[in-house]
Amino acid sequence: MTGPIDFDEMLAKVAPDNPNRSFLLKSLIEIRAGQDDQALMTRLMTGLVMKYAESERQLNRLNAELREKQEHLDADLKAAAVIQTALLPKPLPAASNVRAAWKFVPCQSIGGDVFLLTPLGKRYLMVAVVDISGHGVPSAMVTVSVCQFLQPQAGTVFQPGAGPDGAVVPPGQVLASLDREFPYFRFKKTFSIFYGVLDRVTGRFTFANGGHPQPFLQTPDGALTTLEEHGPIIGMGLGSTFPEGSLTLSPGSRLTFYSDGLTECRNPSGELFGDDRVRDLLAAHHALPLPDLAAAIHAGASRFVAGAGFPDDFTLVHLEFAGPPASPA
Repeated sequence: MTGPIDFDEMLAKVAPDNPNRSFLLKSLIEIRAGQDDQALMTRLMTGLVMKYAESERQLNRLNAELREKQEHLDADLKAAAVIQTALLPKPLPAASNVRAAWKFVPCQSIGGDVFLLTPLGKRYLMVAVVDISGHGVPSAMVTVSVCQFLQPQAGTVFQPGAGPDGAVVPPGQVLASLDREFPYFRFKKTFSIFYGVLDRVTGRFTFANGGHPQPFLQTPDGALTTLEEHGPIIGMGLGSTFPEGSLTLSPGSRLTFYSDGLTECRNPSGELFGDDRVRDLLAAHHALPLPDLAAAIHAGASRFVAGAGFPDDFTLVHLEFAGPPASPA
């Protein structure tokens, strides 16, 4: 049998009173059902193959779009990394009576850390350590804006024409201005900042802290204290005024600044590195030159995380006051 069975034709050949008619009818129904099932299965299989082919075409199209978007995202992240690195300070002059060293390791997803060591005129040196919330291009763009705000030529931190050495805007006032200029509702970001100004002639260091980890002061004999004064984080409108602190550095005194990328890194057990371990490393290595000190602290933190890396930007900055210059700056 090469063609489909004509069930009606076969049934018509059997007389209505034939005792075998009911058996034949049942058999024909079963045969027809089998053929219908095969046809149905064929239609279903054909439909499934067509749907699979269409889904595969859509999946390939979506994968191509995702690859294109990922390429654009990677390009944006590379650009943000270049911007972040370009904002890092240049080394201080070798003849300066202030020495500096730092260790900065950006995280893979591009964080919002940045730090500035910027001369304000000839007499003063500004130090700022900033940590923008979040990661990626949006955080990097806010970082750029904050750095622009803190440039001497912007007039927000220094007034060069006021007196022979210019006039430094008080650190507490600088932070209050930042809090007004960078509200959360506009940028959807907050940030912490430690901001200070060193008088290179007298060694007087004046500072304000907006929600940032508290720096360490280390005297030449290795004794450690923290700079306690601090105010709220920037961007939430919580501080119309920010308390200021000040101290006079003796020759050989050091200041250590860092972001929470150091203190909040974790070991495989989930334990935080914490401020106490920073203190212990500073105490153990206080006799080292600044570059070696920065390397020792980074190595200690790297051992702690056991090769897992740092999920946030690692920022560590050291300053050392060598004493008043031989002649007024």
